[in-house]
Amino acid sequence: MEVKKGSKYRSSSRTFYPKQKKGQITVFIIIGIVILFVTATILFVTQSVTTEKFTTEGEYVREDVPLEFNPIQTYTENCLLQVATRGLRILGEQGGYIYPELVGDFSIADPTDSPGINLEPARVPYWHFNKQENSDTKITLASWKPPLYMEDDTELSIEAQLSRYVEEKVDECLLEYEPFARQGFRVIAGEPIADVSVSPTAVQFLLTKPLDVKKDTAERTMERFSVSIPLQLQKLYEVAAAITEAQENYSFLELQGINLIEIYAGTSPEQLPPPNALDVNFIGTQWTTPDVERKFQSLLTTHVPMLRFFGSNNMFDYVFPTSRLSDTFQSVYDNFIVPVEWENPGVSVRFNYFDWPIYMHLTESGTVKPRELFISNTLGFPPFTFAMQKYKTQYDASYPILVTIDDETAFDGTGYTFNIALEANLRNNWAVEDGGETVSLTGFARPLICDENKRNSELIKSVVVDSYTFNPVDTVRIGLTIPEETECLIGLTDMNGELETEYPLITGGVVNFMKEDYLTNFYPIDTYEYQENPGIIGYALGEPENVIPLHKVVSVPVSVKKISLEKCIDDNCFFADSLFAPDPVISYRPEALGENHGWVLTSSKKNLRDTETATIFLERISDTVPGVFNSPFQAAIAVSGPETQEVELVPGVYKVTGTAVLNEPIVIPEERRCIEIEIIPGIWEESECFTIDEITFDAFVTSQIEWNTKDTYITITPEQLYGSQGITLYLPVQEMRNVPEEEHVRVMEDLNVMAELSNLTRQLKTRRMLHPTFT
Repeated sequence: MEVKKGSKYRSSSRTFYPKQKKGQITVFIIIGIVILFVTATILFVTQSVTTEKFTTEGEYVREDVPLEFNPIQTYTENCLLQVATRGLRILGEQGGYIYPELVGDFSIADPTDSPGINLEPARVPYWHFNKQENSDTKITLASWKPPLYMEDDTELSIEAQLSRYVEEKVDECLLEYEPFARQGFRVIAGEPIADVSVSPTAVQFLLTKPLDVKKDTAERTMERFSVSIPLQLQKLYEVAAAITEAQENYSFLELQGINLIEIYAGTSPEQLPPPNALDVNFIGTQWTTPDVERKFQSLLTTHVPMLRFFGSNNMFDYVFPTSRLSDTFQSVYDNFIVPVEWENPGVSVRFNYFDWPIYMHLTESGTVKPRELFISNTLGFPPFTFAMQKYKTQYDASYPILVTIDDETAFDGTGYTFNIALEANLRNNWAVEDGGETVSLTGFARPLICDENKRNSELIKSVVVDSYTFNPVDTVRIGLTIPEETECLIGLTDMNGELETEYPLITGGVVNFMKEDYLTNFYPIDTYEYQENPGIIGYALGEPENVIPLHKVVSVPVSVKKISLEKCIDDNCFFADSLFAPDPVISYRPEALGENHGWVLTSSKKNLRDTETATIFLERISDTVPGVFNSPFQAAIAVSGPETQEVELVPGVYKVTGTAVLNEPIVIPEERRCIEIEIIPGIWEESECFTIDEITFDAFVTSQIEWNTKDTYITITPEQLYGSQGITLYLPVQEMRNVPEEEHVRVMEDLNVMAELSNLTRQLKTRRMLHPTFT
């Protein structure tokens, strides 16, 4: 078989005629007219065939060939189908590109400074990305979305790339028609030219390739071959374009990233550093940029697939059952829906992030750490100070997202995939805008006096111990408060509870010793005393050297019991064992009544009734060691009946206030009283009577104490607290319920007992009866 690839047939000739007779001229004129008509007919037929390139359905016209040449036509069109199908699949997997190298080099290690994602071997260009380098402060958003039609771009359009691919690859499939040589065919083939047309329901391929085919005495010229592939490429392209447009208009990828940061940010090391937060803590958390990157990548891997395209085949629209938080849950769930309105696109849409490298910039140093803030009053003692950690993190991040659009029905159910890549870009904790400039957030300013080169004292040593065990306490944060200026972090104690270092030279400073689960200790200092000689700071507590004691905050069970205050009228008492009752501590004679009413403080200690609630506040006034100053501390106890409450306490001297309430109705009954009025002394008297209305209380205050003087404070020592299994506090309780609800027995004057009771409990004898017990 002889094949001449690319051969063309051209001919031209000139004929010269000698002069003849006039009759001969007439013959030639007639012949010329005939030739003219034949030529016109041929041109008309040729023009008709050329203009009828498409059928009425938009498909390319298939050339009619004789039956014996049909194998050549079928073979050519099968190759065209194979190459076209392969080109469509490559194009779909690579975001509309058969030749992605046309847009640049794809980096595996740095996809966000590349034109797209390198999937090895596939490469998917970005349809939305920042074309500037990540480190550049300017933002320029761009797109490698290829046009669909040849008329819009003769090189990068989808139709143009498919045409080029067919032209380059079809001859590899045809094999120069070698299989037909043994059948007696002789084929001379020309160069292929491909035309591609994308329609709503199919992709049409027209291959123009001149073929001169001979077999035996038969000869045929063919040049047009066409296939129609039923693939809705136009719809897949439009879905991808709609997702891209949604990203351009609404930045839904960046909004998801921001939401992830807000949800998973916090002040613990396992969380992301918060963009803005304030934490009351002694020591702040630090992160490194690589650590934050790994955490954020893990979140993207699990949460990006939750994005959904409304109306797609794999969209599941879940509605949360009505509950108190259902609106919140529904809002979070709905935020994962891409803001595109498209009813029943007939495709599945998936969003994925496969742990590709990302760009992340948090700080210039690569370490995220909070600024330490201290609120303190160093002018008076005890000083008031507590530590806060202020977190301020600037997230600059870029990361690639792969969007996969699947038509499961395409290619007879084998399916077709169309991928695109999108790049999300966050700067200054927000989505970037085209043409915008990114500006680094202002960092925390460090006071100059806190610089290392400003520590000009000699070595100052601190030894921190537990106030009960006297064991060393490690990782205690030691800070220096400079009056009306700032707070400097000096350092942390080692495993021996020690820190020996230089300090800034100041007057009137306060050293604070802070550790979680311990009460902060303050030590006044003038570091000029150590300008020339080293020294140690602390208290002489019987140890070989001065130490700083820290009180550990512990939780202990606390209960409240009552000492009953019972009523007697003259010698008639309304409680058991009244035969040996002590003298009344409060007594009075109600107006117009002849008896003495009194209240006796019994020695019995009882549980509260279930309907009685005691509330006691403990406010720490000072340390158990004179001259030691600590941060303020308070505790509150609220119990009913015999129950106990776990309460956090530290050793110290406490001011105490407390009340008890009986949560039952108490009625002071209506009462009629009469008084004698002497009109004429010794001769004429008259009675004047009056009625006191009934008084009803839904709840009744039965106790009140206020120990707010040095003589009444309670002291809890380290030995008492740390060696105790529980603490019991006591309240004097007016037992109004035991007094019969009778006229002249339960009287209005009984309501004045509360005013007397508070003063009564400050008396030494009563105060001793009410002293707490430790078990």
